[in-house]
Amino acid sequence: MNARTATERPAPTQPEEAVEFRHGIPGFEYLTRFTITSLEDHPPFQLLRSVEEPDVAMLILELKHIKTATIHIPETELEKLKIERRDDPRLKIYAILKFDRTSQWFTANEKAPVVVNEVERLGEQIILEDEELSFNRPVMLADG
Repeated sequence: MNARTATERPAPTQPEEAVEFRHGIPGFEYLTRFTITSLEDHPPFQLLRSVEEPDVAMLILELKHIKTATIHIPETELEKLKIERRDDPRLKIYAILKFDRTSQWFTANEKAPVVVNEVERLGEQIILEDEELSFNRPVMLADG
C-alpha cells in the first residue's frame, strides 16, 4: 500500500459523518472534527482526516486487526464517550499507524489508541499507562 496515495483522496464533505474530538488529538488540539473513511482498495485500513484541515490525515487500523497486548480503556474515558460497558458494540478502538522506512513495516501506536463511539460520533485519543503497550508495535501486513 502506498500511504501517500491513500491520504491524497478527497475528504468526505458530509458534516454528519464527522466524529467530534472535544479536545482535539495530541499534536492537533485545535482540530476537533474528523472523518473516518475506509480505504476501499486496502481493507481493513481506514483514514482519520480533519474536517477543518483536510491535509491532516492519519492512517488507522481497528485494533482487532492487530496482534497486541490487551488494552483496557478506563471507565472514566468511556463515560466521556457515553459508553457504559467495554463490550458495547458502539465502541471502536483504533491505532494510528506510521511507516517505518528502516524496517519497511507499518507500526501501530497501541499506547495512545483512538477511541470512538460510532453512534454518538464522539472520539478521544487516550494515552494509556500500561507499560506493556508500545507506541511502535510492528504490524505484519499480508501480501495481496
